[in-house]
Amino acid sequence: MSYAVLTAKHVSGFCLWPSRHTDYHVGRSVVRTDVVEAFVRACDRCGLMPGVYYCSWDNHHTFGSRTPSMTDSDKAFTTGAYRDFQMRQIEELLTRYGRIEEVWIDIPGVLGHEGRRMQYEQIASLQPDAVIMMNNGFGDGSRLNYNSTWPTDLMSIERWLPSSNRGYQPWHHVSHGAAMIDTGESVQTTRGTADVRH
Repeated sequence: MSYAVLTAKHVSGFCLWPSRHTDYHVGRSVVRTDVVEAFVRACDRCGLMPGVYYCSWDNHHTFGSRTPSMTDSDKAFTTGAYRDFQMRQIEELLTRYGRIEEVWIDIPGVLGHEGRRMQYEQIASLQPDAVIMMNNGFGDGSRLNYNSTWPTDLMSIERWLPSSNRGYQPWHHVSHGAAMIDTGESVQTTRGTADVRH
């Protein structure tokens, strides 16, 4: 699988596409290039599958939320108004640019379980073939933090290699009867099976 993922919005809240839901975007900057559009076109030209990264931790558009910049990470949260804003922006990203193969939602713990479930379902309905990752953050890949990342299709290992003392463990039991398996060929989740081509 050959793919590239663009950070469409990070913690600063600045959007690399001209969003209708904020004026904090490239369309209001000196260089008005829709970077997401240019990225997707470049992926098409190079035979790469495009993906987008979107951070739920947003220090510009808080709508009353408390981000990890404002409080301890375990006390951070988003309001319903922010979650609605994020859903509208994700809809823009997944309906304007054609097929998006991978969607990463970073810092999904601030959305709460219901917010993550709604976000996952929205992405799956708008881009049914996309692989969805609610970023697990730091760790060695030995466990998925259900309370901050479920539901998800992928388990990320952000800074460390998998632990060599436990051997390869393809099954990851998550919670409430849900499990993930990474066979190296495909990832099976509660939503079904996604091909993983190397």
